[in-house]
Amino acid sequence: MDNLNFKDGKWWELSFSFALPHLWFKLGWSIEEPTTKDRSYLVQIFLGFIAINVEWGDEDWWFEGDE
Repeated sequence: MDNLNFKDGKWWELSFSFALPHLWFKLGWSIEEPTTKDRSYLVQIFLGFIAINVEWGDEDWWFEGDE
């Protein structure tokens, strides 16, 4: 069974995070670029105590130092 079109190694994910207002309340965004440990982009948009997370990647990305 194929999972969501992972045949070409590319993928994306949309998720939402919720926090209790006394834990955090944020307005803004965060962008994380791929590293050798986590090979994906992550964009988070913070709207109060809700965060919208968009993550995408490609299993074929190559980094210097990879063997």
